[in-house]
Amino acid sequence: MKKIASLLLWIFIVLSFPTIGQTFIESDTFGNCETFENGLPASWQATDGGSLEISNKRYKQGTHALMWNWSNNSKITVTDPQLGQASINKNSGLKQWLYNETAIDDSIRFVFYDASNRVRCAFYYKLNFTGWRGLWVRFWDDIAVSGKQKLLTRMEVCAPQTVTSGQVYFDIVEFASSVSYKRSPSYQYVHPYPYNADEEVKDEWAGWIYKNRYPQATLPLPSEVSSDQQEVLSTITTRFEEWLLGTETYAANAHYQARLQARDAYISYGVQLFNQLDVAKDENGIITGPPLFTNKSSHRPNFGRDIGEKLCLQLALDYRVNNNASSKEKLLLLFDYMHDQGWAEGSAMETLDHQKLRTAAWVYSVYLLKDDLKLIPWKNGQSLLDREMATLHWLSYFNILFAPLKDTLEVSVDDFRSNTIFRLIYILMMDNTDPAKVQYMNHYTQWLNRNLRTFEGWTGGLKPDGMGYHHRGPYMNAYSNNGVHCMTQVLYFLRHTPYDANAEAKENIKKYLLNYRLISQYYDVPKGVSGRISGLDKATSMISPMAYM
Repeated sequence: MKKIASLLLWIFIVLSFPTIGQTFIESDTFGNCETFENGLPASWQATDGGSLEISNKRYKQGTHALMWNWSNNSKITVTDPQLGQASINKNSGLKQWLYNETAIDDSIRFVFYDASNRVRCAFYYKLNFTGWRGLWVRFWDDIAVSGKQKLLTRMEVCAPQTVTSGQVYFDIVEFASSVSYKRSPSYQYVHPYPYNADEEVKDEWAGWIYKNRYPQATLPLPSEVSSDQQEVLSTITTRFEEWLLGTETYAANAHYQARLQARDAYISYGVQLFNQLDVAKDENGIITGPPLFTNKSSHRPNFGRDIGEKLCLQLALDYRVNNNASSKEKLLLLFDYMHDQGWAEGSAMETLDHQKLRTAAWVYSVYLLKDDLKLIPWKNGQSLLDREMATLHWLSYFNILFAPLKDTLEVSVDDFRSNTIFRLIYILMMDNTDPAKVQYMNHYTQWLNRNLRTFEGWTGGLKPDGMGYHHRGPYMNAYSNNGVHCMTQVLYFLRHTPYDANAEAKENIKKYLLNYRLISQYYDVPKGVSGRISGLDKATSMISPMAYM
């Protein structure tokens, strides 16, 4: 069963990747943005000290960015005509990318004025980061512009007050007539959420919400991890790695050979494609390469679709399966490049909307390189593994596991099919002797049992009649079946251990699968329970979950 599941997984992966002709070219979507490629704009001036210059040392788009050498009380004054034109629209705001070389415990302040020199709105942006950060902010909703009938005519950026001098880079600055409501918070900037009643289901807010609402684990922390507990954790890890990499047990089987051929083609594709990326690190540690953006950004290429899905896992497998050391070095460079571009703990990268669905290949690649990453120092006594795990913790909004049972949370089968396995991988990468690993596994099991209950009404999740809901209705050919598929994989890894799901959770999964058998007409799912996506040929996707159970 395990080998059949692996065969299906790898055939799906190989059929999903495009031809080798794909290249990493930045999109032609920056026409309304100030990208500082044509020199210092006349509308940008340094005042009260400090200086502005165009630099090719750091840049997000093109080959240049604006470097602000700031000192106490210095400012940037911006009088771009687009500011006034944009500010009259209700959804208007500021879009920009910033690069910081040295993290400090202070902020820069953005202040907006009208023609009467009156302050209409303002916000602070923390400089507690290194690398690139993307920001979307709405004037009306986020920073409470007052006197909406008055045009904004000037923006000032004010230097930090507690540090005497420093540098910040700006790129892709746009005063936009419309900023998506799906903008994300970050550790640098959090604005008031305008739709409090709906916040749990918003991908773009989940990391910040659960990090702040449930800051730490609450189940008992053991004083030590016993040898029996360590053996259980090792058993789960072995099951996961055998599922991911195979065991060669059926190496002579024709189906297994087909799986290996598909995997080798997948690896070869990514290794060859890496040469088109044109990413490099110089002797000073400065990394250059195409600009990267998240899934719902209007710009390309993407962190997920273009880098994660086409390069990360392929290089990781080439190293782990084929012992190709050069692929390991390429992947290490890729991790540093992604981190420098903004793929980091607490980073909004403009918007995290739907980003989790494009994160899987990066997560698996980090896991496959975990032993090597643990040996490479990063900063402040941490390793590269610590850095990547912190990023995974943020992107998977891991702290939702710590929610007490008394709290009512929205159930999402989208979360089932993505973050369920990501969070388990995070825990598996922890050291088996770390008591927090046992504590987190207990939280994980509690979360499984909580979410695999049946739920009444229109909410998502499993229903008493064996149906699965998403988007406030039955969705048996997508979302819920994908989510149940991932849940059965997790139950397979945890089976017959102290971290196994309870009998009620397993019975509800069983009811779902048996109901799937009843509602399916041969290979098809009826349109009446298919949501907006056709149910043709979708029933075959449930063969593997039945095998896992």
